[in-house]
Amino acid sequence: QNDVVAFYRLMWSILWIIIGTMFLVCTLVLYMAYKPVYRLMAEVKEYEGDEFEKITNALHSGRVKILEQEMLIMDLLLKHLIHGGHISRKKIGSLGVDATFQHFCVCVLDGHTLLSNEVKQLTTVIEEKYNARFFVTDWQGEERSILIFFLREADIKEMTAWLMKWCEEHLLVDYRLSIGKLVNELDDIRSSFVDCLNQRKTEENFIDNKQS
Repeated sequence: QNDVVAFYRLMWSILWIIIGTMFLVCTLVLYMAYKPVYRLMAEVKEYEGDEFEKITNALHSGRVKILEQEMLIMDLLLKHLIHGGHISRKKIGSLGVDATFQHFCVCVLDGHTLLSNEVKQLTTVIEEKYNARFFVTDWQGEERSILIFFLREADIKEMTAWLMKWCEEHLLVDYRLSIGKLVNELDDIRSSFVDCLNQRKTEENFIDNKQS
């Protein structure tokens, strides 16, 4: 009888040890799972609402900030393309474009204005596959899109080949894609743009001469 009692006491002790161990493990798992959320909440504590609302508001605020930065960058680039104004690398850097982008190129798409979903698709591939930044704008009410690339690598053959293939597969209108020369300074971006325009003018002159 004493042995039976001792056996049951031992089993109860083991059971409580197992329960205590499982409790500690579950507590540790919950802590590790919640730790990223806790750190995130520390970053968004200035927003109002519960945890979900704070995170949602923070994400929305981040998207708005990115859009504002994109608009400011495009404003600088457009002023440069139109008037040839100086582009400050410090100013560009403050808007989220780091100094690792050392090469720049402009492409002009005549005959089609890129839609927002098309821009989103192009941006995703160009930034993820080719490790580049991509900006696009229309041109003074014309059926023309200006594509400006900030690149880390000097070789753009693969990227431009993909871009030409994308245009062939997705654009159902007559278009002309001109690829400007690669430049290594921000203030030379306009020269890449002018190179595209010169290509277009040369082609038009060739067609006119051929017809006459």
